[in-house]
Amino acid sequence: GPAFVAYDAGNRWVWVSDTYDGSVRAYDINRSTRVVLAGMSEPVALAIDSTRDEIWICDQARDAVYHYTLAGQVRSPSSLEPINTPIGIAVDPTDGSVWVCERGADRVRHYQRSGTPDGAVAVAAPSRVAVDSVARDAWVTSFESGRVVRISPGVVAQDTIGLSGPIGIAIDHRRGRIWVADARANQVVALRRSGLVEFRVSGLTRVRDVTVNIDTGECWATVPGDGSVVRIGPTGVMLERATGFRDPYGIPVAPASQLR
Repeated sequence: GPAFVAYDAGNRWVWVSDTYDGSVRAYDINRSTRVVLAGMSEPVALAIDSTRDEIWICDQARDAVYHYTLAGQVRSPSSLEPINTPIGIAVDPTDGSVWVCERGADRVRHYQRSGTPDGAVAVAAPSRVAVDSVARDAWVTSFESGRVVRISPGVVAQDTIGLSGPIGIAIDHRRGRIWVADARANQVVALRRSGLVEFRVSGLTRVRDVTVNIDTGECWATVPGDGSVVRIGPTGVMLERATGFRDPYGIPVAPASQLR
């Protein structure tokens, strides 16, 4: 039951959480297994910090977030807990602090890299979180309440943007654009840092996850409703659609410099 995927730019590894196997695995460019982290219950969301050589893993069944090096060794703090059903996580690249969607408690929590709690904001059943590395705001989606919330580095809610049912979120920090997969509305929405809607791309049935190619400003999105993955230009033009997938969930993008 692979549910989440993340890209480690430092090692050029792809990390996959296999929720129903209770494990997280890293694969190299040749698809060889590099690291296996086993013994978890239901690992879901992943957050990689290549600069600090670490990965944070949400285990929704154990109400904990686990912390490892990218070589698979336990890192201090070994975990953040208790966290009631953690399903989304992001790292602030500036200081290595961690934002966690605590779905079961209807809030988003912020932790210092040391594991010290640093505040929380009430958000109904938060789905995903992403950090703007320039403004250092955290952007949070809530599918249940149909909104996106911007939270300041001081852990204070700043804006609330009403959508239909947002899940995936990704931030283009170079261009100040926030991409949101609005699954219930079958569309991808591009927001500005101010919260204003820049444009919408419709016709994407049950679109779930999004990622950004920082080099080009393009957005890639998974569309489980029709078994496709789409590439959207920075102006909202549909550039490409790859079909033939059964139920695509997650999608990261490798830097173009690593593909040469």
